[in-house]
Amino acid sequence: MTHLKSCVLVLSILSLSISSPAARNGGLSDAPAKPTTIDEYLTRLVGFGFSGAALVARDGQVLLEKGYGLADRKRNIQSTRETAFDIGSNTKDFTKMAILQLAEKKKLGLTDPITRFFDNVPMDKAAITVEQLMDHTSGLGMYSGRDEEKVTKEEFLRRVFGAALISEPGKEDNYSNPGYGLLAAIIEKVSGQPFEKYLDERIFKPAGMTMTGYLIPKWRDGQIAHSYMEGEDRGSTFDYPHLADGISWSLRGAGGTLSTLGDMYKFHLALEGQQLLSKEFKEKLFAIDSPVTLVGGNGVHYFVYMREPATRIAILIATTDAGLRATEINRPIMSLARGREVPLPPQTVKLDGAALTKLIGTYNLPSGAELSVSVKGERLFVAGANQEGFDLLAGGRRGNPERINKMTAQVSLMLEAAARGDHAPMHKAFGAAMPFDEFKPRQEKLWQQRKEKFGQFKAVTVLGTVPGQGGYVTTARLDFERGVDYSQFMWGGEGLLRGIRLSVSNPGTQFFPQSATEFISFNPTTGESIGLGFKPGEKAGNFKLTVQAMSGSVSSTPSAIKKSGEAKLPDTAAGRIAEAYLKAFNSGDEKVMKEFFLNNLSKTSLANRPMEDRLKIYRQIHDDLGDLELESVGEAGDEGITVTTKAKKGGSVEFRFEVDTAEPQKLKAIRVERR
Repeated sequence: MTHLKSCVLVLSILSLSISSPAARNGGLSDAPAKPTTIDEYLTRLVGFGFSGAALVARDGQVLLEKGYGLADRKRNIQSTRETAFDIGSNTKDFTKMAILQLAEKKKLGLTDPITRFFDNVPMDKAAITVEQLMDHTSGLGMYSGRDEEKVTKEEFLRRVFGAALISEPGKEDNYSNPGYGLLAAIIEKVSGQPFEKYLDERIFKPAGMTMTGYLIPKWRDGQIAHSYMEGEDRGSTFDYPHLADGISWSLRGAGGTLSTLGDMYKFHLALEGQQLLSKEFKEKLFAIDSPVTLVGGNGVHYFVYMREPATRIAILIATTDAGLRATEINRPIMSLARGREVPLPPQTVKLDGAALTKLIGTYNLPSGAELSVSVKGERLFVAGANQEGFDLLAGGRRGNPERINKMTAQVSLMLEAAARGDHAPMHKAFGAAMPFDEFKPRQEKLWQQRKEKFGQFKAVTVLGTVPGQGGYVTTARLDFERGVDYSQFMWGGEGLLRGIRLSVSNPGTQFFPQSATEFISFNPTTGESIGLGFKPGEKAGNFKLTVQAMSGSVSSTPSAIKKSGEAKLPDTAAGRIAEAYLKAFNSGDEKVMKEFFLNNLSKTSLANRPMEDRLKIYRQIHDDLGDLELESVGEAGDEGITVTTKAKKGGSVEFRFEVDTAEPQKLKAIRVERR
């Protein structure tokens, strides 16, 4: 049974633009913003989850070069101007420049077919030229492997040449990472040097860039920024498996390069001269005299380079938290650099976990919208549990309506087909980047895992499509016999799928504290905010919730939730295992935890991971969270139980304990999600 918190909800949508009168009246200025103005904007953004760095220059003068937030949260290492970030697909500009340098020296021709550089090229790819690889018109798909996958050159070439083309070479634009991997292989063959070594000697050193690369730079401890998704430390790109001569071929030539903002600005300055390329060949890199925005990222960390030749403005932004991306803040920063005023992010404060946890609840609106309030880190997280709730938090559907409707319908079609065992529509949406005989087994395994965890598939509901992550993001809910799973589909500007986030938690909006009772969201792109206000209700532990918006106000029906300490685990195999786990966890004693694992884990689970690794993970989690208090009991059945706990050091943590259905019912897996 689900228990809900008693509350009254007053809902409206409000744009809380905070700026000077000139900004509210559309006032503009030809004078550049003061560095303190840009700094204040970014400093306030830290309160909304911004971590990374920014460099802003105008007329050849650097107005701002500074790090914000933490580069490594566990070790409390600050981001600084010397922090190195993954620049993502901006790596392609180095790859393209290297090819143009070799072409300028007549070591290769841009119209050369790839058969000049590779043996045994299949007939359908024999006509692909170097220029088509650079321009994304080769017909190759978007991906050849996962970023974190260790792929040799031989395996990379096997995958690329074995995959079906998605269009005839030279006929269509289709963004392709493997195309740039082939360019990296061509650079190595023609130059006789490893890819990174060529870039270092021919591009980085001539431009004065000493902190750009992968293996060659002498990184100091803590210099490389970690990336974060919903509070989870995803590590740094340097943590990915790599080869002896550089990054894996799943990324080589297309992404994964590390650099500081200062180094990337040196590259910008080098582009204004001719020490790297002549003017003739620079024009083939990109339109030097036109505004340019180049974006790199992987859905978690992002890097943006903007240049505006007419005003001589250059902007570099790196972000490391998926909750606030560089692509969301580059336009406001450009406006400030131009001398315009923009809405400043509201001021925020920090609250402890106890002050946040008491506000957790679910709220049902007369419109049919259902909203849930939970805690993630140092903020409230409000999610729509149905389509009406999702649309409410999205603030209306922005973007191209025709494209949004098409993507929404396509996701519905793909998921319904996949549930029937037909994975061809999804394979096609990805641009057939992977051979179907490899793609299909992966999808079949995914759906089998869903079936084992949740039971039979029942229905798919597409909650909506909104602009985001450099394109559009479609969120879908999959309903099963015993549970719900969410997936997000990331679309590129070219209409192809760029990626899928599987088994995500219900997406929603982050609200940050302004006081113990007031919370606010902030959208940097629009400058809009939504405000939450909590007041104690008539009953102890209940609250009246007010949401400030433009669309009027409505009230939810009262409901109830058990307080911490009142929830009780059922007397079932899964309930008893969950109770034993929490008791062992709170002991803080590795010997007690080891005894729990030995007594409760299935033989298969025990064999899958060394005990030392399990205890190491336990130490890390206990150090981060402290003791746990049972908050509520969710889905419970023969195959497992879901419980929510309150962490002593703040926030709530959801555990899913999965058990064998056959006697003796032992623990198969524990899934943990910090909220």
